[in-house]
Amino acid sequence: MINIYKDKEKKKSIAVVILNYNGEDWIKPCLQALVDQTDQSFDTFFIDQGSTDNSVKMVRQSIKNSHIIQTGKNLGYTAGSNFGYRTMDRLSKKYDYYLLLGNDAICDKDLIKEIRFLLVKYRHQKIGVIEPTILSKEMVIDMCGGKLSLITGRCNGFLHGQKYSKKNLVYKTFWGCTACALVNTKLLKKVGYNDDYYGYFDDISMCWKFNNLGYKNIATLNTYAIHLGSMTFKSISEFKMFLLSRNRIFTFWQNLSIPMFILLIPIIIIFRIIAILLLTVLGKINIKLLYSGFKGIFEGLSKLKQYKKYNYSIMKDLKTLFSSNHVNLEQSL
Repeated sequence: MINIYKDKEKKKSIAVVILNYNGEDWIKPCLQALVDQTDQSFDTFFIDQGSTDNSVKMVRQSIKNSHIIQTGKNLGYTAGSNFGYRTMDRLSKKYDYYLLLGNDAICDKDLIKEIRFLLVKYRHQKIGVIEPTILSKEMVIDMCGGKLSLITGRCNGFLHGQKYSKKNLVYKTFWGCTACALVNTKLLKKVGYNDDYYGYFDDISMCWKFNNLGYKNIATLNTYAIHLGSMTFKSISEFKMFLLSRNRIFTFWQNLSIPMFILLIPIIIIFRIIAILLLTVLGKINIKLLYSGFKGIFEGLSKLKQYKKYNYSIMKDLKTLFSSNHVNLEQSL
């Protein structure tokens, strides 16, 4: 086997970070997958948000050297994550990368090993995120990196719905899902999460900021994580509909220049309204969900000034609009 750490190449430090709220019913396979990793050179941090079940006890039993951080209450994904990151900075050594892992995600046993290989292979590239292929429990691809339309505001996964097989392919992608994604901690601390996003579009906004800073986000078919999916939000709810509508607007505001935002946001809102109305007509959602969707759009527009902008350049907008994503990374270097 080739030694990828030759020439005294510094081995990057990785912390696996799991955010949890009452995850007792599904967290056991997530923890077991970490125990089974073929590369054990990582630390594990478990951020618990006031769980009232046995999930914290299960972590202590499964991973003996895990670090448990208690927020005291459910702050949501973004605020809870930020609380954990700040606490980690105070209490422990600094890490080069965080592997953000959902408590309902089950990693391939070689995931850490493959990620380390990619970190060394592309060490001369500016990498923001590395995402394994995200699979459903039926082993069907949910996404191998994600796409985002600047015209409709719609986001979806690359290769979605295809049968999975391991391949030695790495793609340049627009965004990676934080159900399982390795994130450059220096960049994460620079752009951060917004506490009141709560959840949804937080990973897209983060990756978009990395893109605007000149970093690449990549996804690989050579390892995977099975995502049981939406265990916290088990189905479409009023709150989820609200967040999807509101955070979409916040994300475009933060990452587009003002002229491009003014140009595109009316189109994006129209598409969102059509989608909500169509779902209502088809009986997929009820009137309360319809109201939550419109409420999210209104709040998104009314609270824009509360959010810091990360892009004022139309040239960056055009690069985002016309850049080639989901091409073999070797071909894009």
